[in-house]
Amino acid sequence: MNEAQLERVLPLAGASNFRDLGGYVARDGRRVKWRCIFRSDRLDELAPADWQRLAALGVGTAVDLRAAHECANAPTQWPAARRVALPIESSLGARIESLLAAGTPVDAALMRRLMQHEYRRMLLDHAGRFAELLRIVADSDDAVVFHCAAGKDRTGIAAALLLGALGVDRAVVEQDYLLTNAVYRRPPDLQQQAHARGLNAEVLQVMWTVHASHLGAALDALDELHGGLEPFLGGPMGLEPALRERLADRLLERG
Repeated sequence: MNEAQLERVLPLAGASNFRDLGGYVARDGRRVKWRCIFRSDRLDELAPADWQRLAALGVGTAVDLRAAHECANAPTQWPAARRVALPIESSLGARIESLLAAGTPVDAALMRRLMQHEYRRMLLDHAGRFAELLRIVADSDDAVVFHCAAGKDRTGIAAALLLGALGVDRAVVEQDYLLTNAVYRRPPDLQQQAHARGLNAEVLQVMWTVHASHLGAALDALDELHGGLEPFLGGPMGLEPALRERLADRLLERG
């Protein structure tokens, strides 16, 4: 990682992919404010010192994008912050199980296609959830963190939509997305479970890393089906101009 990337990664004992989205430049030349909006992997394993650091940074709202069963199995306990659940269910596990049950081998190439399909599905099927996240961020008086389990897929889509709505260039959005590969630590128990299902190391590498083609599949779907990000934000996501203005006022430095 370069110095600029290191600046946005917050080293925490209980999370490896907690990052600041500040500093990115929008098309109008303004920068995203530092220490206002964060993205992360799961927060249920944070140590007391981690919570204290987040409180010192002014983080008062945590938006949890994990599915209901994930939250129930690993609940986040942070009484000092407001927690908002915006569950986004993944169909990836069920599709893998179905293929394996049918005797279809899952190799790295197939897993890549499955990941691309899942990204498209999550973005298109959960536009309302992502829109609610942006409304929460726009209307919050404190710093906000949004997260899922690994902070790479659901969180990656959410970060792309947020930065895109602020006018950050797609190439920069992709760079932020790919930063997960440099910082995320895979949970050993989940890797063991995947091995037990018969998934090899190459397949696991696709599952537990991010790739430009995954996010690209979702964003390309917006071009194909809606004419681009802007029509999608104003159409299926229903982000009215006043909301976009509040989001920009909240997160972009004044010119």
